Amino acid sequence: MSKALSIIVPVYNAAKSISQTLHSICNLPKDWVEIIVIDGESHDESHTIISEFMVSIDHLIVAKDKGVYDAMNKGLKIASGRWLLFLGADDVLEDKSLLLSMIEQPSGKERLRIAGVKNTDADHSRTPEFYPPRWDKSLFWRNTAHHQGILYHRSLFEQWKYELRYPILADYHLNLKLFQKGITAQLFAGTLVISKAQGLSKRFDMALYQEEWRVKKDVVQGVKKWFQPTWLVLKFLYKKVF
Repeated sequence: MSKALSIIVPVYNAAKSISQTLHSICNLPKDWVEIIVIDGESHDESHTIISEFMVSIDHLIVAKDKGVYDAMNKGLKIASGRWLLFLGADDVLEDKSLLLSMIEQPSGKERLRIAGVKNTDADHSRTPEFYPPRWDKSLFWRNTAHHQGILYHRSLFEQWKYELRYPILADYHLNLKLFQKGITAQLFAGTLVISKAQGLSKRFDMALYQEEWRVKKDVVQGVKKWFQPTWLVLKFLYKKVF
């Protein structure tokens, strides 16, 4: 039976954090929410910890994958929810009532429902403490809509999926494509998720900006596209030098 929401959690060697993540979602109403965990054959105690939550987990896949976005695509294939939420194995659902109100909202033309994301334990001092809900032209310049705060309507994934050729920024690539195609969003005030601001996308190194340029060459059109190299150099200098 389909649910209102599927929560997909990719895991790899996350024994230090996965318990907190699962604790935050496993007491959500079972008649509304489906929980899917994709473990890429972790080598630490992740699987042992996950097994403690199996009464609440609807689907568990343990298999090698090609990274976090491959795991998210695997979750998409079995998800039954009308809406989809992707949480990292160190993300924590902060506001259950906000999530439920986002699910309960009567259906409109929007295919995204977006709330705020709070960052903690940042790898870099330039990481914003809070990403407010946004879905506007700022996406052409910065990754201002983070997947931890977005409910995606399942119909979107009948046409799109996460592109594995972007191992750092496939979520940004997807969001840019959706915005460019005119997909609309409804914004919700408040903090939906607390996310540890760590990992490749928060290190602001050259590999990140090289991939961002490849993403934008693929998606961005017109004059904005050719301003991007200069903009990316300025962003790199701001994050790494000043």
